[in-house]
Amino acid sequence: MILVGVFIGYLFRSLLFSYFVGSTSKVEKLNLFILTSSMIQFSLYMIPESIISRNSLLSIALSILGMYILLFAFNHKLNFSDINNTLFYRGLIILCSSIHLLIRPEAYRFTSFTYQDIHILITLIVQLILTVLLLKFQDQYSNNLSIKAWKYILLNEIITIIMIAYASTSLLNERMDNSMWILLLLGSANFISTKVLLNKIGQINEERIGEEKNKELERIIRERESNIKHIKNEIQTLDHRMYYITHMGKKLIEEGKYDEAKELLKSQEKNIMKYDTLLETGNSAFDMALGLKFYDLKMGEIDFNNAVSISQNSFYNSPVFIDFMLSILDVFSTASYLNMNIIENPGIVRVKIIYKDCEYDYDTVLNFIEEKRKDLHFVYRIEENTFSFVFNLA
Repeated sequence: MILVGVFIGYLFRSLLFSYFVGSTSKVEKLNLFILTSSMIQFSLYMIPESIISRNSLLSIALSILGMYILLFAFNHKLNFSDINNTLFYRGLIILCSSIHLLIRPEAYRFTSFTYQDIHILITLIVQLILTVLLLKFQDQYSNNLSIKAWKYILLNEIITIIMIAYASTSLLNERMDNSMWILLLLGSANFISTKVLLNKIGQINEERIGEEKNKELERIIRERESNIKHIKNEIQTLDHRMYYITHMGKKLIEEGKYDEAKELLKSQEKNIMKYDTLLETGNSAFDMALGLKFYDLKMGEIDFNNAVSISQNSFYNSPVFIDFMLSILDVFSTASYLNMNIIENPGIVRVKIIYKDCEYDYDTVLNFIEEKRKDLHFVYRIEENTFSFVFNLA
């Protein structure tokens, strides 16, 4: 019966570990990852104590290393946040397995459960509760730290895991001296405080980034308003100018000076084209930001065309979506030809970009798109001279 309880306990612990790492790392084939990872972690837990102690540094290192290798096998690019989350959760497992030591042995006499049953039950309950809480607040974790800062944090967590693993193993082997308790408590306090600090840094970073985006959006709006006022003034003078241009063009044609008449009309193309950049979709922030960008492109050397057919929706005014659109247009700002279509269908909006003669760093653009997928729900396709995106409307 005890062996069955141990078997279930280790299996459940492996599943929680795999689910946490897969969820926080946003692995695409999550179910397959959980199944494969759980089998690997469970196999490591079931290695006889005579070969590798379950709380030994070797066992912990193999468990963590196995998780990292599996993430690579699932084509996941490891970042510092993934490394930190795996280290943290593996240390959490050690802490959970030590919590039952706080219950005095006399308490077991009032239950029908054995010491081993109580150990497994308490460990799993605490681990399950903490896993749910951590996953609920995982968006607060920071991944915007410098490499130097991440190195210090990871080194601190590795040292802390060594501390709590040593203390926990000593206490489980009935070395109940005060120094081991103090070491376990200090390690636990440092472990938890580091995670709380990371969460706080994440919140501060999000607020700072949000403020920077709002300031950038306000700047774009001011520039757009200034541009609209400028265009309005030019429109007022255009009516007076058109009579003169028409009169001069007619006179040149009558005199047979067709090339001069053509050049005269061609010189007015940009003056007329600039008014075509105004967007009136009912999404004020989107209209101002994209309209200004379209104006800049049309006034440049690029042959730029666009078609926008969308309804009024708060999704289009979100800073994340606007920033994505502006950044993508920046990628192709050196092209000789650029066409952007933004067409809305029920529940989705399609963005298609066609370009010619443009040089850009493919890996950089691809990494940027993948990063933005964390904030925007979309799928994409890259073909020759064409980028296509399909966004789900919020």
